[in-house]
Amino acid sequence: TGVAILLLAVGQIIYMVSGWMQLSRFGDRLSAQGKALRDLSGKATTAAERDTIAFNYAHHIAHSWVPKRAYGEGYAPFTWEVPPVIDTIWFNEGFGRYSAIVAMAEGLPAAEGTAYRDRMLTGLRGMVDAAPAFIRRMTLPVLSRTASYMYSEDFRLGRNVFARGGLMAAEMDDAIRARTNGARSLKDALRAIVARTVSSGRPRSEEHTSELQSHVRISYAV
Repeated sequence: TGVAILLLAVGQIIYMVSGWMQLSRFGDRLSAQGKALRDLSGKATTAAERDTIAFNYAHHIAHSWVPKRAYGEGYAPFTWEVPPVIDTIWFNEGFGRYSAIVAMAEGLPAAEGTAYRDRMLTGLRGMVDAAPAFIRRMTLPVLSRTASYMYSEDFRLGRNVFARGGLMAAEMDDAIRARTNGARSLKDALRAIVARTVSSGRPRSEEHTSELQSHVRISYAV
């Protein structure tokens, strides 16, 4: 759609001009810009609606890196008419969502940013807790394969793909920050993953989780 193309174009430009670190400063700018947004009826949007719009921008801009420049097997080339069955949508959507949460939180005063992150993660936990048993029993690869063609048709699958992936990203971020006394974060690992994919010209292998763990360890030299 035109909106999707616009979002991708914005993300590409920002990537070329400022790189990954630029994403961490989107929260405050997008929130400010959102004040001028209006819905289709011409009615001014509420603060909550502006926050949702800003978050969605940040989330889709994050996709300029994950999975645009860091993707698992089967993702590219991609044809919407015949979507491939992919094992790693939990990474694409979950880590993209968490990156947006961090970006928005870092655009707020420290206390508000912490509260925002906590609130968003609580929402993700609620999605996982509310999932029916058959979804909770699915491993991440199985959940991703099913969501490859049922993501929006049964959005319980879509929600759990990004919720479980996002919560994994949050736990990894907390662990990296704790082990390095705040000197490193998950962003360092994501930079390593993007750089590796771009330089090698190949997708992450089916041993995706092992590769991800390796990059995380290297990123904070532990």
